[in-house]
Amino acid sequence: MTLGLLASHLPRARVFTGLPALGKEDLLRELIHRTGDTGAFGDCDATTVLRAVLKRERVGSTGIGRGVGIPHCKTPSVPGPVVAYGRAAEAIDFGATDGEPVHSLFLVVSRPEDADMHVALLKAISKAVRDDYYARILRNTADADLLHDLFRDLDGIK
Repeated sequence: MTLGLLASHLPRARVFTGLPALGKEDLLRELIHRTGDTGAFGDCDATTVLRAVLKRERVGSTGIGRGVGIPHCKTPSVPGPVVAYGRAAEAIDFGATDGEPVHSLFLVVSRPEDADMHVALLKAISKAVRDDYYARILRNTADADLLHDLFRDLDGIK
């Protein structure tokens, strides 16, 4: 991963665990609203981001396998790239490519003009979760501080 890429966009305040979810849309709504509550979206309403993410999900599930989803969208309403992580209290059906339920979501929201950064963040997250070691930690860790440390470790930041 590019040094500092994920850590610079994913502060501890946007690492959430124990998210309640009765289904995919509930989980996305909870993650996006909690992220919005941190001020991450600037003046943009979390509902605007939720609509954009759900529109993207209708194109195809962002469940990439191994219990991980990377819901993402581009909207001109946000001040810059935003990344958040949410861990569901219980894994849910997310329509993932491997058919497995999803427990971890990495939300990526960017402006259309930040397309290169958007893609770089998606690639970095995808690459990291394909690693057996990191996938196992995501699957078995529900402590937000430990998860944030993991994300910093992925970036080579101690």
